[in-house]
Amino acid sequence: TTKASYSPSPDGSRLAFDEYDENSQSDSLRIIAVDGSGLRTLANFKGSISSVAWSPDGTRLVFAVFGKDNPPHSDVYVINQDGSGLEQAYAGASISSLTFSPDGKFLLLGSMEQGRVYVADLSNLTIHLIQAPGLNLTDWWREPTWVR
Repeated sequence: TTKASYSPSPDGSRLAFDEYDENSQSDSLRIIAVDGSGLRTLANFKGSISSVAWSPDGTRLVFAVFGKDNPPHSDVYVINQDGSGLEQAYAGASISSLTFSPDGKFLLLGSMEQGRVYVADLSNLTIHLIQAPGLNLTDWWREPTWVR
């Protein structure tokens, strides 16, 4: 079993992480209190979980699941911190970064394929391609972020 990097909740009270089981080739999204109590598994997937991030209010998490496809493929999911409400927010080219908007209503998804950036509206799970004026869609935008 392999544990990946930890993502702290906004208030610093919990840690989210993925735990990969080589025997079953499945990955689990887990959370734990910083004092070591309350370990819970929120979701299990075949493949590999990455880019785990908390919503600004700490009620939801977002993460990407990479399959074994060639070319690489990602599914992005949002889940409540109690393990309920799992929703698929994106399926497509591999994702290099996931960032909640400051109000938690949208996601920025940075794609490793052709450097594209998408925004997902979490109220209705629609995806929109973002293109900045003057930038070609093939320009590399690896780590997009929100500006207030």
